[in-house]
Amino acid sequence: MNRSCCGMGIAGMLLVSMLLNACATPARSNNMIADSPLLSRVDRSSPMHEAVVIAGVGGGEETNPLVTSRVGSAELEDAVRESMRRYGYLSPPGGDARYRLDVFLLDLKQPQSAYTVIVHSSIRYRLTRIRDGKILHDDIVTAAARVGVNEELYGPARLKIANERSVQANITAFLMRLSSFEAAP
Repeated sequence: MNRSCCGMGIAGMLLVSMLLNACATPARSNNMIADSPLLSRVDRSSPMHEAVVIAGVGGGEETNPLVTSRVGSAELEDAVRESMRRYGYLSPPGGDARYRLDVFLLDLKQPQSAYTVIVHSSIRYRLTRIRDGKILHDDIVTAAARVGVNEELYGPARLKIANERSVQANITAFLMRLSSFEAAP
Protein backbone atom coordinates (compact mmCIF):
# COMPACT_ATOMS: atom_id res chain seq x y z
CA MET A 1 0.00 0.00 0.00
CA ASN A 2 2.73 2.44 0.92
CA ARG A 3 4.66 1.59 -2.21
CA SER A 4 1.51 2.28 -4.32
CA CYS A 5 1.04 5.73 -2.78
CA CYS A 6 4.67 6.57 -3.39
CA GLY A 7 4.38 5.49 -7.03
CA MET A 8 1.25 7.60 -7.50
CA GLY A 9 3.00 10.60 -5.92
CA ILE A 10 5.94 10.29 -8.28
CA ALA A 11 3.60 9.87 -11.27
CA GLY A 12 1.66 12.96 -10.16
CA MET A 13 4.83 15.01 -9.82
CA LEU A 14 5.97 13.80 -13.24
CA LEU A 15 2.63 14.80 -14.77
CA VAL A 16 2.77 18.28 -13.18
CA SER A 17 6.35 18.67 -14.37
CA MET A 18 5.37 17.71 -17.93
CA LEU A 19 2.46 20.16 -17.92
CA LEU A 20 4.67 22.98 -16.68
CA ASN A 21 7.27 22.21 -19.33
CA ALA A 22 4.61 22.32 -22.04
CA CYS A 23 3.53 25.88 -21.23
CA ALA A 24 3.54 28.05 -24.33
CA THR A 25 4.00 31.79 -24.13
CA PRO A 26 2.79 34.36 -26.67
CA ALA A 27 5.05 36.24 -29.03
CA ARG A 28 6.22 39.60 -27.68
CA SER A 29 5.80 42.68 -29.86
CA ASN A 30 9.20 44.16 -29.01
CA ASN A 31 10.85 41.05 -30.50
CA MET A 32 8.95 41.50 -33.80
CA ILE A 33 9.91 45.13 -34.57
CA ALA A 34 11.62 45.54 -37.95
CA ASP A 35 15.36 45.79 -37.64
CA SER A 36 17.71 45.61 -40.58
CA PRO A 37 20.83 47.46 -41.68
CA LEU A 38 19.19 47.60 -45.12
CA LEU A 39 16.35 49.79 -43.80
CA SER A 40 16.64 53.52 -43.31
CA ARG A 41 14.21 56.22 -42.25
CA VAL A 42 11.94 57.54 -44.97
CA ASP A 43 13.17 60.85 -46.38
CA ARG A 44 11.38 63.93 -45.01
CA SER A 45 10.60 65.07 -48.56
CA SER A 46 8.71 61.83 -49.31
CA PRO A 47 4.90 61.97 -49.31
CA MET A 48 5.09 58.87 -47.08
CA HIS A 49 6.97 60.68 -44.30
CA GLU A 50 4.84 60.55 -41.14
CA ALA A 51 1.76 60.09 -43.32
CA VAL A 52 0.48 56.57 -42.51
CA VAL A 53 -2.09 55.64 -39.91
CA ILE A 54 -2.64 52.00 -38.96
CA ALA A 55 -6.36 51.43 -39.43
CA GLY A 56 -6.77 47.78 -38.63
CA VAL A 57 -4.80 44.71 -37.69
CA GLY A 58 -6.30 41.25 -37.56
CA GLY A 59 -5.82 37.55 -38.03
CA GLY A 60 -3.73 37.01 -34.93
CA GLU A 61 -4.48 34.26 -32.46
CA GLU A 62 -4.12 34.39 -28.72
CA THR A 63 -1.76 31.80 -27.23
CA ASN A 64 -3.26 28.94 -25.26
CA PRO A 65 -0.54 28.05 -22.72
CA LEU A 66 -1.42 24.36 -23.01
CA VAL A 67 -1.04 24.25 -26.79
CA THR A 68 1.52 26.29 -28.79
CA SER A 69 2.82 29.82 -28.99
CA ARG A 70 0.90 32.12 -31.34
CA VAL A 71 1.03 35.74 -32.49
CA GLY A 72 -1.88 37.83 -31.25
CA SER A 73 -3.39 40.71 -33.23
CA ALA A 74 -2.53 43.19 -30.46
CA GLU A 75 1.14 42.13 -30.44
CA LEU A 76 1.27 42.27 -34.24
CA GLU A 77 -0.26 45.76 -34.23
CA ASP A 78 2.24 46.99 -31.64
CA ALA A 79 5.15 45.60 -33.68
CA VAL A 80 3.90 47.13 -36.96
CA ARG A 81 3.15 50.47 -35.27
CA GLU A 82 6.59 50.72 -33.64
CA SER A 83 8.31 49.64 -36.88
CA MET A 84 6.41 52.29 -38.85
CA ARG A 85 7.23 54.91 -36.21
CA ARG A 86 10.91 53.97 -36.04
CA TYR A 87 11.38 54.32 -39.80
CA GLY A 88 9.39 57.55 -40.14
CA TYR A 89 6.16 56.34 -41.78
CA LEU A 90 3.74 56.56 -38.87
CA SER A 91 1.64 59.69 -38.62
CA PRO A 92 1.90 61.17 -35.11
CA PRO A 93 -1.29 61.35 -33.03
CA GLY A 94 -3.35 64.24 -34.37
CA GLY A 95 -1.11 64.38 -37.45
CA ASP A 96 -2.15 64.71 -41.05
CA ALA A 97 -2.36 61.07 -42.17
CA ARG A 98 -2.71 60.71 -45.92
CA TYR A 99 -2.61 56.91 -46.05
CA ARG A 100 -4.30 54.09 -44.17
CA LEU A 101 -2.58 50.76 -43.59
CA ASP A 102 -4.53 47.56 -42.93
CA VAL A 103 -2.59 44.49 -41.82
CA PHE A 104 -3.89 40.94 -41.64
CA LEU A 105 -1.99 37.84 -40.52
CA LEU A 106 -3.13 35.25 -43.04
CA ASP A 107 -1.08 32.28 -41.92
CA LEU A 108 1.51 31.24 -39.39
CA LYS A 109 2.78 27.80 -40.42
CA GLN A 110 4.38 26.06 -37.48
CA PRO A 111 5.79 22.55 -37.19
CA GLN A 112 4.24 20.16 -34.67
CA SER A 113 7.65 19.52 -33.15
CA ALA A 114 11.18 19.63 -34.38
CA TYR A 115 14.76 20.06 -33.27
CA THR A 116 15.04 22.88 -35.76
CA VAL A 117 11.85 24.93 -35.86
CA ILE A 118 10.97 26.75 -39.09
CA VAL A 119 7.99 29.11 -39.01
CA HIS A 120 6.52 30.74 -42.13
CA SER A 121 4.37 33.86 -41.78
CA SER A 122 2.10 35.32 -44.46
CA ILE A 123 0.80 38.82 -43.82
CA ARG A 124 -1.34 40.98 -46.09
CA TYR A 125 -0.58 44.70 -46.16
CA ARG A 126 -3.03 47.09 -47.82
CA LEU A 127 -2.16 50.78 -48.19
CA THR A 128 -5.06 53.06 -49.11
CA ARG A 129 -5.01 56.77 -49.92
CA ILE A 130 -7.46 58.36 -47.48
CA ARG A 131 -8.43 61.26 -49.77
CA ASP A 132 -10.16 59.10 -52.39
CA GLY A 133 -10.06 55.54 -51.00
CA LYS A 134 -7.76 54.34 -53.78
CA ILE A 135 -5.80 51.20 -52.90
CA LEU A 136 -2.17 51.98 -53.69
CA HIS A 137 -0.51 48.83 -52.45
CA ASP A 138 -2.07 45.44 -51.70
CA ASP A 139 0.44 42.69 -51.18
CA ILE A 140 0.98 39.46 -49.29
CA VAL A 141 4.45 39.16 -47.79
CA THR A 142 5.81 35.77 -46.78
CA ALA A 143 8.83 35.29 -44.56
CA ALA A 144 10.41 32.43 -42.64
CA ALA A 145 12.62 32.03 -39.61
CA ARG A 146 14.56 29.09 -38.25
CA VAL A 147 15.61 28.39 -34.66
CA GLY A 148 17.61 25.32 -33.71
CA VAL A 149 18.41 23.56 -30.45
CA ASN A 150 21.82 25.23 -30.53
CA GLU A 151 20.00 28.55 -29.87
CA GLU A 152 17.26 27.36 -27.51
CA LEU A 153 16.91 23.92 -25.92
CA TYR A 154 13.38 24.36 -24.60
CA GLY A 155 10.92 23.44 -27.40
CA PRO A 156 8.06 25.88 -26.63
CA ALA A 157 10.54 28.76 -26.32
CA ARG A 158 12.16 27.71 -29.62
CA LEU A 159 8.76 27.96 -31.33
CA LYS A 160 8.04 31.37 -29.75
CA ILE A 161 11.39 32.74 -30.95
CA ALA A 162 10.79 31.38 -34.47
CA ASN A 163 7.32 33.02 -34.51
CA GLU A 164 8.80 36.37 -33.47
CA ARG A 165 11.65 36.23 -35.96
CA SER A 166 9.36 35.20 -38.81
CA VAL A 167 6.99 38.12 -38.17
CA GLN A 168 9.95 40.48 -37.69
CA ALA A 169 11.36 39.36 -41.07
CA ASN A 170 7.90 39.82 -42.59
CA ILE A 171 7.50 43.39 -41.31
CA THR A 172 11.06 44.19 -42.40
CA ALA A 173 10.35 42.87 -45.92
CA PHE A 174 7.18 44.98 -46.09
CA LEU A 175 9.06 48.13 -45.06
CA MET A 176 11.72 47.43 -47.68
CA ARG A 177 8.97 47.21 -50.32
CA LEU A 178 7.34 50.35 -48.95
CA SER A 179 10.63 52.26 -49.10
CA SER A 180 10.84 51.60 -52.83
CA PHE A 181 7.18 52.48 -53.36
CA GLU A 182 6.50 56.05 -54.43
CA ALA A 183 3.01 57.12 -53.46
CA ALA A 184 1.44 60.24 -54.85
CA PRO A 185 0.22 62.64 -52.14
